[in-house]
Amino acid sequence: MAPPTARCEPDWRVHPETLAGWTLVDVRSPAEHAAHNLGGVNLPVETLEQRISELPTGTKLLVYCQSGVRSARAVALLRARGNASAFSLDGGLSTWATRAHSSQ
Repeated sequence: MAPPTARCEPDWRVHPETLAGWTLVDVRSPAEHAAHNLGGVNLPVETLEQRISELPTGTKLLVYCQSGVRSARAVALLRARGNASAFSLDGGLSTWATRAHSSQ
């Protein structure tokens, strides 16, 4: 039996209320985060294991990066550490931006 997916494909026209109850986690570099982000905390995937304690508990985590590769890696780590409420933004910011723009 395949493990359950840890990807999340939210409505591409994201409104603030859509993300209520979620904590956004950007696992890109600080420079990438500073250039453009959806908000939330910036914990680069390279430092995530050492900084997991900085994440809030009791909330769903929507983890994102540019393409979805780093966020998938981060979610695998978070789930291995017992956080079943971590999800990767499927396709990352690139796919989200493309779909959000095309749906307008």
